[in-house]
Amino acid sequence: MPVDNSVANCVKQFDLLYACVTPPHQFSSLYLYGSYDDCSAQRTNFKLCLKAKSKSDVEEARKIVRQYVEVEGDKDNRLDENSTTKGVIWDFKGPKEKGWT
Repeated sequence: MPVDNSVANCVKQFDLLYACVTPPHQFSSLYLYGSYDDCSAQRTNFKLCLKAKSKSDVEEARKIVRQYVEVEGDKDNRLDENSTTKGVIWDFKGPKEKGWT
């Protein structure tokens, strides 16, 4: 019997993968980084989720889920850390800085 959604939520992983392959995200990636996003992290996470979902042992599934959380965390701050245009074309403004509306 497959594990519960609280352990491995494949709908969420599919949504992240689908959002990655959409034209708006790809155009945004091309504009910001000069290349298309290959969505490899999202694809890997979705495959690992399906693998975890097929396990009958909850602990085995949790072990697999821990693997894709690490892959997903690698790109969490992609815009802030890896943007080649930050500081050259734009500066990040917090909500309390002058000129923020």
